Amino acid sequence: MRWPLVLLGFIIAFIFSVRVHSQDIPPSLDAARKEGTVSWYTTLGVSESQPLAIAFEKKYPFLKVNLYRSQAEKLLSRIGTEIRTGQYLFDILAANDIEFFVLLKQGLFATYISPESKAYPAAFKDPKGLWTDTYNNYHSICFNTKLVNQKEAPADWKDLLDPKWRSGKIALVRNAVPWYGNMMKIMGEKSGRALFEGLAAQQIQFHSGYTNVAQLLAAGEFPLALCRPHRIEKMRETGAPVDWVRTANPIIADLHPIGLAGRAAHPNAAKLFIDFVLSRPGQELAVQQGRISPRPDLKPPYPRLSTRGLHIVPSVPAVADTYNQYSEEYRKLFALR
Repeated sequence: MRWPLVLLGFIIAFIFSVRVHSQDIPPSLDAARKEGTVSWYTTLGVSESQPLAIAFEKKYPFLKVNLYRSQAEKLLSRIGTEIRTGQYLFDILAANDIEFFVLLKQGLFATYISPESKAYPAAFKDPKGLWTDTYNNYHSICFNTKLVNQKEAPADWKDLLDPKWRSGKIALVRNAVPWYGNMMKIMGEKSGRALFEGLAAQQIQFHSGYTNVAQLLAAGEFPLALCRPHRIEKMRETGAPVDWVRTANPIIADLHPIGLAGRAAHPNAAKLFIDFVLSRPGQELAVQQGRISPRPDLKPPYPRLSTRGLHIVPSVPAVADTYNQYSEEYRKLFALR
């Protein structure tokens, strides 16, 4: 869920007061022992964040991870309150890309180039070391195989504008503004506008949540939907009548960056934690949870999620600059309240 626009303004107003000091030096084990703890704020679910914290503590038994996991709105509200009151209680933030990049623009993070980041493609990390991606969610066209056969399934986004998919036969997520913004940035104003104005004319269905939309698709509530392919692959394993389009161009990959707080109270422990999350063992845990790692040396949780042959384009950080504008456009275009 994305935060209300008024809350976004609230957060930004106080983050301007943050002064970031560079932490771009390697971590010291001795200093980390003295720190004894690391505070990690994240939007990653407890079922995935806790195993990471436990595995890190097993590797570094002299360190304790203080995990605060919440949805983006509550997480950003907490950060805003801390900054307003002069407290800087978190050492690391790992969050959804839009939320992270909004905070990044306000200078909340310090540079730290983890030695593990060299394993990551350039598009999945900041060249200055302010963040590195931890996992991806792809976005593509998905369909119910009982209602749509492979031959008639759309091959690309423009195929959704065929009149046969009119009148509620396509479902979108109500809060798909980040996907919309990235599609507009990547496709360009003219092509993007033509696609989305055409979709608006198709009388789209709207529902809350990607998981919910995938479940409704499997139940036959509509033949086509915007879904996350890793969820579709998991459902296919259980025999659900769903599939996704591998030829869509572009397939936006949401990023989930991790970064070091500019005023981290435990910078050495924080750097060790970042190194661990980005390491092969840390990323293997993510893959075991069904996530897609940006590390090329790791296979995806399902073979068909391999980037080979897919038109994968990572989320564009600049979308955060005009997120409010995209949010208003999306809701106006599709008459969402």
